[in-house]
Amino acid sequence: MPQSVSNIKSKILVVEDEAIVARDLESLLIALGYETVATTSRGEEAILLAEQLRPDLILMDIALAGSLDGINAAQKIRDRFALPVVFLTAFAADDILQRAQMAEPFGYILKPFSERELATVLKMALYKHQAEMRLRESARLNQTILDNLADSVITINEQGIMDSFNQAASILFGYTPDQVLGKNVSMLMAEPHHSHHDMYLEHYRQTGEARIIGLPRELEARRKDGSIFPMSLSVSRASRAGQTIFIGSIRDLSQHRRDEIEIRRLAFYDALTGLPNRRLLMDHLKHALACSTRSGLHGAIMLLDLDHFKHLNDTLGHSVGDELLLQVADRLRNVIRESDHLARLGGDEFVILLEDLSALQHEAATQAEVVAKKV
Repeated sequence: MPQSVSNIKSKILVVEDEAIVARDLESLLIALGYETVATTSRGEEAILLAEQLRPDLILMDIALAGSLDGINAAQKIRDRFALPVVFLTAFAADDILQRAQMAEPFGYILKPFSERELATVLKMALYKHQAEMRLRESARLNQTILDNLADSVITINEQGIMDSFNQAASILFGYTPDQVLGKNVSMLMAEPHHSHHDMYLEHYRQTGEARIIGLPRELEARRKDGSIFPMSLSVSRASRAGQTIFIGSIRDLSQHRRDEIEIRRLAFYDALTGLPNRRLLMDHLKHALACSTRSGLHGAIMLLDLDHFKHLNDTLGHSVGDELLLQVADRLRNVIRESDHLARLGGDEFVILLEDLSALQHEAATQAEVVAKKV
């Protein structure tokens, strides 16, 4: 029968420079149900054994033989392999304890110690390490989920400091997570929000009023290369370890803005020539009539079409017909004033709308005739 996970012995690496103490520790660990995978008296060798054996926990004496003491060895092991370390020492000096804290140990045992003390510290250290590993796994899972979202997601604390930056955000802004984590989120914003963001957060800290929570808004953002683009920002608020965090979901609106411009162009402009279409012409005409009523100035409308255009299309093809329409549109633009309007109604039909002609009818007719002769 295979052993259940709960009954598998935890493996302990003992790092102790006193041989007698090391043997006593091995006996105690066996009695407590643990397995001693190796024993060493040197910090350098402890690092190598930690890499090779990957024990569940390391009992580390602070005072060791060799150039590397237990604190330095523990720091290297934690940084490289993320293994839990419990310190053993006969010294309780404040400076030693302060140095030991820098290695983020999972426990601390003063010599001499009882079997009960050792059992309690080891049990709590292993439990703490397992809980930490579960949290790390959960964080990795959450980050994987975030990295697979289409939207950019950034989390910040109450001071505006970024503590997560998903893959979509990296692609959008051009930064790697290492380049932004720990920095103020305002670095991603264009003015005026770049300068005012800390003021927004200070208002929240003083009043508790979060003005943009749950209210999507559009603002300008700045990429790493300095380019500015429009974004949609939705912010939600959450609590983690008793601290408030803000989760920002960001979407690039550049394509949306381009689509809006294209939709407007297609709605009001002729797709081939780029001239105003019938719909926009009617808007211009209504405006011209209203202005003429107020000012007393006349206007004029000229209707043009091309003779034998259908024959041209039928004999030489639509591409030649399109080229003719483009050249006609370009030439007509050159003969009207900037204040006048040129439109294509469709097919081979064009319209010229002249505004602000003379208040006298005969003079206005003469002015329109001049344009007609140019055409």
